Amino acid sequence: MPSKTTLFLFSGLAALIILGSIGYYNPRPETVAVNDGPDTSPPSDSATPVDDIAEKDTKSAQKIVENAMVEEKQGSGDSAPWDSNATAVSVPVPDLNRPLVFPGGYAAERAAQVTEQVVTIVAILKASDNRFNEWMDLAMLRKSIEDYDGAREIWEYVGAIRPGNSLSFANLGMLYGYYLNNPLKAEANLLHAIENEPRFFDFYTRMTDFYIEVTHDKNKSIDFLDRSIQKYPEWTELKDLKEHVAQTQ
Repeated sequence: MPSKTTLFLFSGLAALIILGSIGYYNPRPETVAVNDGPDTSPPSDSATPVDDIAEKDTKSAQKIVENAMVEEKQGSGDSAPWDSNATAVSVPVPDLNRPLVFPGGYAAERAAQVTEQVVTIVAILKASDNRFNEWMDLAMLRKSIEDYDGAREIWEYVGAIRPGNSLSFANLGMLYGYYLNNPLKAEANLLHAIENEPRFFDFYTRMTDFYIEVTHDKNKSIDFLDRSIQKYPEWTELKDLKEHVAQTQ
């Protein structure tokens, strides 16, 4: 069931913000697929090339995966309302031979599709493990079969090789908050996403929903919005969001 905050936003702000098809606002929300922030590593097209058929199959597979296709871009260059105190970490390359284990009742046809997509993406990553889009696609596939630890390992690795991106940190925040029951890590990663992409309004709604739905701390949600408004006093959507939160039970 969609959260109250989300219903408010999409009814009142849809004309201002076009976010595409993001269906995460429910008690077990989906992760987000948006453009990531600054990138100091070589772009994916500089990696070891693979044959044209593999590239074509990967593009076709990516259309099936919900919210999986991402394009790298430069960040806004703006600063966040706070510092998440995040530090760069070194993490091992995720195991590309990790087995696929499907949950009970998983449709056989869909399982075959996921398996084919994973095989294609893994082949590309084995040729070069410095490809942002393919790692993000693989993490989404892992999450889709409830392999939350597999998705977590990938998003943590992506955060290490692309520390300026926002997407992997936002996805980790949602994963920790709604699936892995670790609200402290969820909060840290969501704040890190905002730090890297401070002008992306969707992250503020996610942070607000997290405080209300996971930590059940309305006051913390309002405090978060107060700090955000202090940083961006001209941002009327933040003020509208705070007013809505203040009026909710």
